Amino acid sequence: MAQRKAHGRTVLSVAREVTAVTRVMNVDEVARYLGVVPDTIYRKARRGEIPAVKMGKVWRFPKETLDRWLNDVALEAVKKS
Repeated sequence: MAQRKAHGRTVLSVAREVTAVTRVMNVDEVARYLGVVPDTIYRKARRGEIPAVKMGKVWRFPKETLDRWLNDVALEAVKKS
């Protein structure tokens, strides 16, 4: 982790692996994929409960990231049971 100054504040930079995004889904596609209504996806995206990127007024969901998140959530549920 590296530190740098920006606008008088210390900013922490964390190196992250960048992978190519092959498929990006919209709210309706994610809702169908997960079997919920679009309002649920909007709410979870706003709260940061689902991996999403907001581009202007439009939410986008990289499918690979969404699948990884879904697997992680499923694993956590199994561990708790």
